Amino acid sequence: LVFDTEITTDVDEQEIVTIDTGLYPNPTTNTATVQISSEIPVALQVEVKDLTGRMILNSVSELNSGANTITLDVSSLSEGYYNVVFRNLEKGVSLSQKLIVVD
Repeated sequence: LVFDTEITTDVDEQEIVTIDTGLYPNPTTNTATVQISSEIPVALQVEVKDLTGRMILNSVSELNSGANTITLDVSSLSEGYYNVVFRNLEKGVSLSQKLIVVD
């Protein structure tokens, strides 16, 4: 199951940044893959939070323009529901997607 979501932020008055994301497999057991396409290079923070909002995993990736892939190791997480938050560090804009971890 792939969720396509876009983050669109103003870079300046002439330029718009669009980031398309896909998170799969979902549900997962050991790893989740994030497919990200960005129009320009950008710093992206990826946080995995439990349903109480507690941060479980945190990483920062420098995205290149074009297609990017990030692999999340979720093998240490307990079975359950999590929020994966993608944050554009330069603009502070974020979006969240659900991730289900199963044994």
